[in-house]
Amino acid sequence: MAEQGNGDQHAILNNVRNREDEMRRWCNELPEDRKAALLDGGEDEPGSDDDDDDFDPDQSYIIPTTRAIVTLNSSVALIHYFCNALPADSFCNLRAQFDITSEGDGYVSRITLPSNSPVREVVSEVLRSKSLAKSSAALKACMLLHQKKALNDHLLPVFESEKDLMEEHRDEKGLLEGSKKRKSHYPKKVPDFWALPEGNSVVTLQTLYMTMLYVNLPDNMYDGQKYRTLCLLTRDVFPTIPAFNIFFRGVSKVVDVVPVHVPISLDHDKLEKLYTFTMKLCSSIVNKEFLCPLEEMPFLVVPLLSKAKVTPDGDGNEKLIDWDEIMKAVENRTLPVDPDDVDSLMDTVIIDHADNQRRYFVQAIRRDMTPLSPIPEGMRIRETGYESFADYYHKRFELLLERHDQPLIEVRKVSKVMNFLQAIPGVMPKQKGRVATYVVPEYCHRFSICASVFRSAMMLPSLLMRMDAFLGIREFRLSHGLHIDDHLLLEAFTTPSANMEMNYERLETLGDSFLKFVVTIRLYILFPDKHEGQLHSERIRIICNRALYKSAKELRLFKRILSMPFNRRLWRPPRFTAKIDNQPEMQDTLRDMTEHGLSDKTLADVVEASFGAAYLTGGVEAALRCCIAMQVPFDNITTWSHFNEAYVTDRHKRPVRADPKTLRSINVAKVEEITGHTFQNRLLIAEALTHASLPNSTCPCYQRLEFLGDAVLDFLVIRYLFNKYPNAAPGIMTELKDASVNNHILGAICLRVGLHRHVAHFSSKLVGAITQFVTAVSEMDKNGECVGEYWSDLDVPKVLSDVVESMLGAVFVDSGFRTEAVEHMFAKWVEPVLDKHVTPETLKVHPLKLLTTRIQQDRCSGLYLRYVAWFEFQCSFSYLCLH
Repeated sequence: MAEQGNGDQHAILNNVRNREDEMRRWCNELPEDRKAALLDGGEDEPGSDDDDDDFDPDQSYIIPTTRAIVTLNSSVALIHYFCNALPADSFCNLRAQFDITSEGDGYVSRITLPSNSPVREVVSEVLRSKSLAKSSAALKACMLLHQKKALNDHLLPVFESEKDLMEEHRDEKGLLEGSKKRKSHYPKKVPDFWALPEGNSVVTLQTLYMTMLYVNLPDNMYDGQKYRTLCLLTRDVFPTIPAFNIFFRGVSKVVDVVPVHVPISLDHDKLEKLYTFTMKLCSSIVNKEFLCPLEEMPFLVVPLLSKAKVTPDGDGNEKLIDWDEIMKAVENRTLPVDPDDVDSLMDTVIIDHADNQRRYFVQAIRRDMTPLSPIPEGMRIRETGYESFADYYHKRFELLLERHDQPLIEVRKVSKVMNFLQAIPGVMPKQKGRVATYVVPEYCHRFSICASVFRSAMMLPSLLMRMDAFLGIREFRLSHGLHIDDHLLLEAFTTPSANMEMNYERLETLGDSFLKFVVTIRLYILFPDKHEGQLHSERIRIICNRALYKSAKELRLFKRILSMPFNRRLWRPPRFTAKIDNQPEMQDTLRDMTEHGLSDKTLADVVEASFGAAYLTGGVEAALRCCIAMQVPFDNITTWSHFNEAYVTDRHKRPVRADPKTLRSINVAKVEEITGHTFQNRLLIAEALTHASLPNSTCPCYQRLEFLGDAVLDFLVIRYLFNKYPNAAPGIMTELKDASVNNHILGAICLRVGLHRHVAHFSSKLVGAITQFVTAVSEMDKNGECVGEYWSDLDVPKVLSDVVESMLGAVFVDSGFRTEAVEHMFAKWVEPVLDKHVTPETLKVHPLKLLTTRIQQDRCSGLYLRYVAWFEFQCSFSYLCLH
């Protein structure tokens, strides 16, 4: 029954009906001998009684919470259904085997379940008929499977597809939690360092700490322009942050932020002067009048004397402050330029008061030119078309020249505040209106702040933005006890949309593989009875974007994420406001200062990138601690050694997974030679090489070890690519990873090391597939065709790639979960193949991937691909929809 108009309930009902149809088709396709066990009536088997058709209704297993029930009548069918749901490939047919023998006056049924079942063998009691013994053994097996959590409380096999898991979590708009399309607005956070102290007043500013902003420019010069060292004065010692890069039109320079731990004392008069200077400087560089009371100032900006050297102990540092420069700005000394004293203008910002008060940096004094000089040919300047510079000023501004012999000043317009954090230079802004190349001295005034200080101040917004970012991630790191390099952590918290020199994409790739790796280890140890499919479902729940997004949201990572590029219009030091901020058209702009829009996936990506940053800083221990801090569940595991301790403790509580007799059919010495590892527990070799097709096996199949080895290999490959291609774009990294970890290349590696000769299986189909693959590779090798990704067009049995991964898993477990053991094996097996055959130059990218990548680069997200099989006409086709 479903509520009318309730789409969710109707979807559930349709899903149940589809499952019912699948079950009916499955039952109809059963062989006759198995149908007979499920049907009432028919001829009795020898040893059966007529009374056995009516089983005791009390012989059943009921789940109290769901009222699900399995009886003697339904138990055999449920066992067959369970076996059919176990993970299997095309080379095996997993089913339960019933062996019924007579014993005394009755019969005993022995059920042997497939080797990847957590319950391997069940024996019934002695019962009076074969059918009763068979059903009784099946019922007992169902009970054990439920206790092992292989059957859920609805008495159905525990297995969920990735799609089913994802479909559970959509919001009211139908958007998937954790997806890229689902976005929200989140508040940003100003670093706590800038917060006002309790009892704040002007008095708290009288004792201040100096922080030097050293831009490493030779002789404080760049591109022929002079710069000055600036200093911040703050209430507390500025925290230690690493040096960082800024960029002059793509050319990187290092900035050192050097705090001085000895305070200086200033009287109220000096405080007022520094306050006035700071407000004037900050307002001038962005052409906005800022407001902020003195007692709420987050910092004061002071210029230092040229070539001043600050002493670490702070002795005499106050004397290095350029008070003359400060006083010029405070007194607003805007003096006319003296045509007879132009040589003193080289460190001056001049104002062309004739032309809209435009400000210019002085480039050179041109004594070879005067106002009466003709306009230079071949130059497109504002005076082009006039007889002389004097003619331009006269006709344009109605100004008459007083001094005809004065030299001209070659100038460069003071540009808007630039983004010094952008590694790749953007397009230069178009000059609006009239921009001078030469000006006449008598029409100009000196600006009250000198050019070297003004140039350095123009870097201040970019410097403070980067310093705030470091303060933010430092506060986050300390609050969670993380030991991660600040540069790497900032990279992890920087999105591609921020348009910085770095972003989280490469770290996210590394962190994603580490998360899969470490979570897989935990699941392998924690759930020794779960098969590969169940472990996969458990892993999806933990590492999916939805889970990571929820952790990021709970930890409030969004406050620290750097998602927006530098924007001079948005720049406001803490507690600064501009007079224009009250205008209605400014409200949306101001909102961008305090909040930003982030997708769920961005938050998840930042979490994964943090794992990558932690791993690069301190290896697996630091990365594990970061995972725990980011709320990835690890129970009582807090250090890497706990994995092996937990595994050994659990193993001692359980019977041995494999019979030692299985080693008789395995050439252990040869396998150890192939792997380069001497096993402490040789039964792991047997498990790693046993295929699920082997009947009556006393050893579990390799699927659990393959599940573990897949994660090990994935992490080792990503780490290898990360180190080998440090500057590769994320897209190239993904393509290289796809080419390095797939069924085809692993099959070729299996063949190369000779592991295919040691697989224990019982499948003639697999023998044929391996033989065909070996023959094809031998033929290609003979013809010299084994170049590049030569395996990509071959039919490779998946079993070969599986045993490569399962053997990696076996070595990893046997070594006590130490990465060094599998690193050696990776270097021996995989690296030579990758070095020779998988490079950016040899990549073979599937046409569909090329198409989808190109479409996504054009920002098309409405991509839909559907494969359709038309059985009636025995044909199939695919179609692609864009919207």
